[in-house]
Amino acid sequence: MALDDISTFERRYLWIQVSEQLKCHNKGSDRSIDTLNRLWRKNPRTMNAAGGYIYVLPVLTEEMLVVSIEQWSLPQLVALETPHPRDELRSFAPPVVLSWFGRDFLMDGNTRVNYWAKKMNQGPHAVLRVSEAGVPSNTSLERTREG
Repeated sequence: MALDDISTFERRYLWIQVSEQLKCHNKGSDRSIDTLNRLWRKNPRTMNAAGGYIYVLPVLTEEMLVVSIEQWSLPQLVALETPHPRDELRSFAPPVVLSWFGRDFLMDGNTRVNYWAKKMNQGPHAVLRVSEAGVPSNTSLERTREG
């Protein structure tokens, strides 16, 4: 199924899943888009060694985004550079990855990735991938990312 074939209902359902995952990160706002923007700005992959931003990060809106669900291997997830060492599993929900600038940024799921790495669970693991709407992509609802 191509991404263009996904119904409005399915797109909304996947955004609701992302919102549920981001709830535990809410600070000062109940809006998941605000949380996504805040997490993106503190992601280590957006900064250089001096602590400045590598990119000019736009303020994301729901209208700018589309969500897909994919299957990723453990090496793909570990490559996202998890920012903390916690590995005590609290959830089995899919990690949330934001794809922008041709790069992937782990927004939620750091502890799960660390846990899977500790247990050497190679996957595949379901991932909720949030990306720029309207940008050509080979993703589909059941796509498996190749390493």
